[in-house]
Amino acid sequence: KGSWAGAMGNPQFLPSIYLRIARDGDGDGRADIWNSPADTLASIGNYFVDAGWRAGQPWGVAVNVPAGFDRSQVRNRLVSPRCPRVFERHSGWRTIAEWRALGVSPQSGRSLDGSVMATLLEPDGPGATAYLLTSNYRVILDYNCSNFYALSVGLLADAVER
Repeated sequence: KGSWAGAMGNPQFLPSIYLRIARDGDGDGRADIWNSPADTLASIGNYFVDAGWRAGQPWGVAVNVPAGFDRSQVRNRLVSPRCPRVFERHSGWRTIAEWRALGVSPQSGRSLDGSVMATLLEPDGPGATAYLLTSNYRVILDYNCSNFYALSVGLLADAVER
């Protein structure tokens, strides 16, 4: 059971990823990503850890961008060869403290450590909801290189956490 591209199981892992990352989450001694939700979640969690997930750090946070914000000063000058159409929409990396100094502030009052690096994404363009994204967002993109997918995962995780 798999996709046309060879991905398999609930998390759609390629066979090489399955062999390296899959975990037994229900204690039955097998990593069954086809039939066991516990194994599926444990395997996805292990994938995230392997890709660099930082515990205790959010994926990102919704922010207010001040009117008249000069986006040219934070333009991304280094577009990754991997998923360039996704990353070209992200700003350059700045610390949270630098973003605050530029007037970019969290909407929810959620406080982030000033030394954390983040990039700005305005998925619907200037004037709409914007996000400061941490390296954990990049881990989600490593799993599925789509801003809409990664934002959906992050926002759903926040809703579940509340």
